[in-house]
Amino acid sequence: MLLVEQHIGFALDNALRYYVVESGRVTSTGDGGAEAAHTVREAMAI
Repeated sequence: MLLVEQHIGFALDNALRYYVVESGRVTSTGDGGAEAAHTVREAMAI
């Protein structure tokens, strides 16, 4: 299942894996969970 969500915390809490896609390319990937939020925010430059 693919979940596209703007709320990072909600998405990571419900995901086994995450992928950050920028301009059609995967720029970051890893295991889901709350501990991944910092990494995802950095990858998204938030």
